[in-house]
Amino acid sequence: MEEGPLKARNYPDIATGAVFTLGGLFILSRALSIHSMPGLPVGPGLFPTVTGGAMAFLAWF
Repeated sequence: MEEGPLKARNYPDIATGAVFTLGGLFILSRALSIHSMPGLPVGPGLFPTVTGGAMAFLAWF
């Protein structure tokens, strides 16, 4: 195995990253289908969209 900042990942880490990525993509897809309320600049899907996108993006770091 390599040492330093770029260590080789083991299988449980890869599985956890895949679960978080798929979960984040699922949350993101469901949040984008939430309709916004008339007259408001942001809708109720803003927070789940940011959270799902962050989960999917940051799962591999």
